[in-house]
Amino acid sequence: MSSTSAWIQINQAKPHEPSWKLWRKVCALWSLNGKLYEPMGRWLFPANQLRRKWPMYYDHDTGDLYVRQNEKFARCVPIDAIRFSPISEVDWNPSPTSIPVHARQAIYGNEWIPLIPPTLPTPGSSTLSETFQEFITTLDLWERELFPELSMTIDCYEFLEIVNEQELDDTDIRLLTVSDGSDVEGSMSFGWIIALPSGRRLARCSGPAFGPSGSSFRAEGYRFPFSYQILGPLVQILRCITNLVCQNAD
Repeated sequence: MSSTSAWIQINQAKPHEPSWKLWRKVCALWSLNGKLYEPMGRWLFPANQLRRKWPMYYDHDTGDLYVRQNEKFARCVPIDAIRFSPISEVDWNPSPTSIPVHARQAIYGNEWIPLIPPTLPTPGSSTLSETFQEFITTLDLWERELFPELSMTIDCYEFLEIVNEQELDDTDIRLLTVSDGSDVEGSMSFGWIIALPSGRRLARCSGPAFGPSGSSFRAEGYRFPFSYQILGPLVQILRCITNLVCQNAD
């Protein structure tokens, strides 16, 4: 049994054969004969927050297994270390402590043997970084290496405050970001700077760029990580407009 959509409707024509061919190639990157090379991790959201209906659920709070039967569920209780036996048919909705599971029926009888994953991760209180440099230390290594020579004239919180509270001169532009990248025989480097329309500089960064083949286009792409980490939230939260002025000959 597979899952079904809870409320999503798709209005799209069936993919043609070239699309299916590409999809099969992609699937071959992470699976073989219908099995994943690396198993998926645990569920990040409880069953009541999922957008699909699943045939079976396990409730970590009650310890019961629920098997969908038409519009109701068969409530199954544990009878030993691995088997669950149905005891009643109930009207039940996925709870905050339940998650979808896979189960098979026992060889004899009507019992179910589910594969019960670990409990859902408990949301903890996240600690906000005091500076952007401190925030960088929390990133993965490949992201930290994108900020080799970062210099900010103010901390990230003052950065947001200044951008939001500045006086605008007949324009909606709140930030200017200028970047450039270069390539000399495969040795790439990049640099970018962010300033207010008044000319006040807020942050700059430069460093080497890496890749299998050198190009100024690839080097200049190193400006986007900062845009993602800082300018993205600015655009969404403050609804400001940024001008990205890039010089590239490629």
